[in-house]
Amino acid sequence: MDRIADQMTGGSDDDLYWWCIKDRTVEQGPVCPGQDRLGPYATALEASRAVEHAQERTDDWDKADEEWDSDVEPGATSLLDPK
Repeated sequence: MDRIADQMTGGSDDDLYWWCIKDRTVEQGPVCPGQDRLGPYATALEASRAVEHAQERTDDWDKADEEWDSDVEPGATSLLDPK
């Protein structure tokens, strides 16, 4: 049993849904190899939004990076380089 699956549902991976990047389909249980899937998700609907959700998280991280970078003095390469 997968530890994440146990934490989410108390069951196995077979009870969860995944988004297969290669096939662009929702799968119940881990069908595609791990490197080709996103998940696990509790419902097929959540899995169908996996790429959209990943893009939202990436956008949030990019925004946080921009805010972090705005704290760096002009000409400095990092917060540790005060220039």
